[in-house]
Amino acid sequence: MADALIIGGGAIGLASAWTLAKHGLAVTVLERDVGSVHAASRAAAGMLSAQLESHPSEAMAALCLRGRERHATFLPELAEATGADLEYRTVGALRVAFSDEDAANLIDLVEAQRARGWEARIVSSAEARDLEPSLSACHSGAFFPGEAVVEPNRVVDALVRACIERGVTLRTGVLAAQVLHAGGRATGVLLHNGDRLAAGHVIVAGGAWSASLEGTGIEGKLRPIRGQMLELRHARTPSRLVEGPGAYLSPRTDGRMLVGSTLEDVGFERAVTVGAATQLLNAAVRLLPHLAEATLAAHWCGFRPATRDGLPLLGATSTGALAATGHHRNGIVLSAITADIVTALVTGKSSPVELTPFAPGRVLPLG
Repeated sequence: MADALIIGGGAIGLASAWTLAKHGLAVTVLERDVGSVHAASRAAAGMLSAQLESHPSEAMAALCLRGRERHATFLPELAEATGADLEYRTVGALRVAFSDEDAANLIDLVEAQRARGWEARIVSSAEARDLEPSLSACHSGAFFPGEAVVEPNRVVDALVRACIERGVTLRTGVLAAQVLHAGGRATGVLLHNGDRLAAGHVIVAGGAWSASLEGTGIEGKLRPIRGQMLELRHARTPSRLVEGPGAYLSPRTDGRMLVGSTLEDVGFERAVTVGAATQLLNAAVRLLPHLAEATLAAHWCGFRPATRDGLPLLGATSTGALAATGHHRNGIVLSAITADIVTALVTGKSSPVELTPFAPGRVLPLG
């Protein structure tokens, strides 16, 4: 019997498995897809971002910043353990305004963050182009120097390797059907093929697919939000994250640049549409005009697990399972801190963050 059985082999499930295994626990991970090919982590832009956008609550803002900062130790440790180059870089982020309304919103965002003690500043059009010389003429911008990037596929691959080296049992192509529970605690998982797996703790980290499981205690609290992504190639890529109306640009070191992303409430409809691709490309070229000459190298979509209040589900559910899902657009940046939270709860220690705002049993808005 496993000490901990984790449903979901994306970044959050694997990070939790690795962290638990380092504490000496016997861990099994169940992943529905071979290679976690449909995990939201594989479709992500790899932005370790806490500041580019407004958050639905102060608790969420603080969690995202804590998550970004946690990667400063987590990712180097993972790289050392596996020898992988994760392309982890603190590059800063530039958010651009093209109108008076956008500029006013940026001022509000920066003022709110500076009130929290975060590092952020408004920059003029000229200063924005000093930061990113290829940028088109704009009204103004905001610069967030602490934002970072990572290559999410390399992170997932490295976590698989690190988990195996720590003795984690990885079972892929396995479809969980139900969390088994008795006496107020989760006791294991029933698979679709009828097999039953016993465990001391069950962690639900299956992303948007977590909602399809029975017995989790979070039924009906998640829905998939499709995000479409493009990959461009050009000899000149931005040196930092760049965001403007309609798109963000996440650069890599090899001439690739990811352009994202849409927010579409269409269920699990897997498609990349002409309309979305056109909108993303137009927004990208508006930011960096030379991208009109870029090569469209790839396109894909993923499904983010979203709750109706925009906050993740973290902690014990009514069935005794532990929820670690609902991270929506923040799965990568929150993967390491979520692993810390899961590990604390499984080992009987205090959570590193206050979990009341993220309690799975909270009442969610209607809609």
